[in-house]
Amino acid sequence: MKTNINGRFAHLDPDEFTRLVAQTWRAYGWEVVDAAPAECPDGIGDVTAPIDDGSALLVRSARPRVVLTVPGESQLSAATLLAVLSEVETPSDLLVAAAAGYETGALSVADAYGVELVEPSAIQRLRESTTAGKRPEA
Repeated sequence: MKTNINGRFAHLDPDEFTRLVAQTWRAYGWEVVDAAPAECPDGIGDVTAPIDDGSALLVRSARPRVVLTVPGESQLSAATLLAVLSEVETPSDLLVAAAAGYETGALSVADAYGVELVEPSAIQRLRESTTAGKRPEA
């Protein structure tokens, strides 16, 4: 099942994948908007710069967070995640949702820096669950 989900999300164009991620978080009651630099938490630079076709969404809640969507058929690499992290002072303000998932090195980098990575299978589970008790963290 995971391979099918990764494949399906990986074939979405960048705008479609970003809309899917935004719709998923909105379904749980969060306000999700394009991440205008002035509205982002302090210390969030241009997190889309190291990612081709990446988009940043701001999830407004008690603690605003930025969701970086990473479209495409390639898994996110450690080098790319490190490039993103060079733009962020507080890694815990960032969630990364990659359409094709993550290379092992990226998982290690995320663990070391405390960055939350959202796997395609997790996005699918969130989309399928509508109970408020399973609301994703903003």
